[in-house]
Amino acid sequence: MTSQPIIHCKYDELVDPKTLKAFDRNRNKHPPEEIEHLGILIEAHGMRSPITIAKAPWNCIAKGHGTTQAFIRKGWDKIPVVYQDFADYDSLYAYVQSDNAIQQTYAMLDLAGINTDLPEIGPFDIRLLGINGFVLEPADLYDPDDKQAKGTAGSYFLEVQFKEEEEMIKSYEGLLRQGFIVRVKY
Repeated sequence: MTSQPIIHCKYDELVDPKTLKAFDRNRNKHPPEEIEHLGILIEAHGMRSPITIAKAPWNCIAKGHGTTQAFIRKGWDKIPVVYQDFADYDSLYAYVQSDNAIQQTYAMLDLAGINTDLPEIGPFDIRLLGINGFVLEPADLYDPDDKQAKGTAGSYFLEVQFKEEEEMIKSYEGLLRQGFIVRVKY
């Protein structure tokens, strides 16, 4: 077992993550890469919020399925949990799905703001931002004769790889709306 992460959050109890039961209809899927990255983030930042457990009769995870998997993968044997009541199965189901969907549905990560912030912060491991699939490089590493790629001092280039074209198009359009210079390479 590797050493436990630092726990910064309030919790009701520390439990073995292997004893936690997943919600039977959690529709959020966590690929191995995400679980691995969650472990890295928890190691770096510590545990900042507990796993939410729905009290009896369900006795299952309502929030924190991926984090629980990361704890198990890392060999950590104590995870902080809080216990909460749900009026009925329907309200538990709605909570689990809404927790999974709300950020994906409405939030948009302000990459321009992050790009502006980075020259004032660090240096640090860029993976600790939790943003998947990009390499951040100083602008001067690119061809200075390429007018579209030329950046000003303190500007950066972001290379993102997508598994699906639809996801790439959505991100491309969002970045254009935010005023970024965007180029697509297949």
